[in-house]
Parts: sequence; C-alpha cells; structure tokens
Amino acid sequence: MPKFDMKLSYALLTVLLGLGLALPSSALADEDDPEEEEDGEEEEEEEEEGGAIDEPSERGGIDLDREEETARARRQRENNERRKKRPVREVVKGAYLKVNLGPLIWLPSISNYTSTTGTEMDISFGGDVVDTLNFTLSVEGSFFQVITNGDGVSTEIGAQIGSPIQGDFRVFGGIGGVRFAGNLGGKRVKRFSISGHVAGGVGYSPPLVDLADARVISRMAYGYIMQDRALGIIQGGAGVEYYTRLSHFSLGLDVDFNVLLGGPIPAMGVATNFFAKYTF
Repeated sequence: MPKFDMKLSYALLTVLLGLGLALPSSALADEDDPEEEEDGEEEEEEEEEGGAIDEPSERGGIDLDREEETARARRQRENNERRKKRPVREVVKGAYLKVNLGPLIWLPSISNYTSTTGTEMDISFGGDVVDTLNFTLSVEGSFFQVITNGDGVSTEIGAQIGSPIQGDFRVFGGIGGVRFAGNLGGKRVKRFSISGHVAGGVGYSPPLVDLADARVISRMAYGYIMQDRALGIIQGGAGVEYYTRLSHFSLGLDVDFNVLLGGPIPAMGVATNFFAKYTF
C-alpha cells in the first residue's frame, strides 16, 4: 500500500507540473504572439496606407470643385462684361407686323357715282431683307380693305336714285409688294425713314344689296356697278416712319394711290393712313 501511494503521488505531481508548464506558455502565446503582432502591424499599415490613398482623392475632388466654381465665375464675369460692351439696339430691323388705318378720297370718275370718301385698312406682315445704316429694303404682304358709303338705293315709289353704284360697297383682297427706304438721323442711330412702295394683288367686292331686285336692275342702265366683282388692285405711294425709344415699335404715315381694275371704269383713290408697326 505505501508503495502504491508513492507511485500515485509521483504520477499526480508529474501531471500537475505538466499542466503548470503548459498553462503559462499558452497564456504567453495568447498575450505576446509575434504572428498576431505582425498581423496587427500589417493591418495598421494597410489602414494607414488606405487613409493615405483616400485623403488625397478627397482633396483632389475638393480642388476640382473649386476649379469648376472659379471657371464658372470667370465665365459669368466675361458674359457680363460682354453685355456691357454690346451696343444697345435702339432701332430694330427684321420681321414685322404693321397696321394701317385712315381716310380714302375717291377721284373722278368713280366719285361721280358714290361718296367721295371712304376708309382704308391694311394689315401687313413683312420683313427687312436688306438693312444698312442708310438704306433698307423690305418685302411685305397685306390684307387690303376699303369701305365706302354710297348715296344708297331707295325702294320708295317715285324716289330718286342717288347713286347707280347701289349704296355702300366694300373691296377686300390681298396684295404683295416691296418698300425702299432711306434712313435719316445721326451717325450711329437713324430714327427717321422716308420710303416709297409699290404693290399689287387681287380683291373682291361682295354684293351688299339684292342685285336681283327689279328696282336695282332698272338702275343698272347707268352703266356702272362695283359690287359682286373680282377686281385687280394696284397700289403705289410714299411714307415716313419714326422709330421710337421703345426699340421694337415705330409709328408713321403712308400715302397710297390705289387703282381698282375690273369695273366698267378704273376706280382711283388716294388714302392717307397712319400706322403702328412692331418689329420682332
């Protein structure tokens, strides 16, 4: 028994010593493992390297943004300076819309058959195709309209017929023409323009009375009737124009000599039209 106990005691002591030697070495390995330290150092180096890479890229992006803002500000300053240096267009030329309105005076012999006065109205669209400081050439198309009051037709028995043209008559149509203008004024801005124009087209005079009425037919022996006819229109004249301080607007006066062809005799009249014009 004592021998057995001694052997058992030695065995237990050997196991305890082995465990004691093993535990400190494992603890030391956990605390001071050189491989882990190296791994940690590598990770730290990678983090530092990553930070070193990311930081310049961020700074580079900021620098690019600043360069773009600087370039944008420089372009804006250049545009502002260019606008300041650009001359103001006090007189604008180009496509335009124009409205004429004024009285018309009929000349003999049509004035013998109707009222001597009427009204002319033109609505024109045109454009300045040649424009220099001293000269402008324009082309335009116009809606032409003339309204004239006749002496009227009486349907009362025994009444006298005042005019064989049978009352009021209208002429409307379309004309196209050219306008030549000389520009007058200062050396750089010429606000006045004196022009001459010629135009031609076709029109129609609608019937404003019952042309089938027996009383009207009985008066056709006078040999002149304007209504219910297709007519040719010839126009020529002169004008003066002033370009206002509102750069797109101008005002003026046109004097038109109109000839209506297609009736028994040519109908001639002179119209004095005031106009307002807007140039786009």
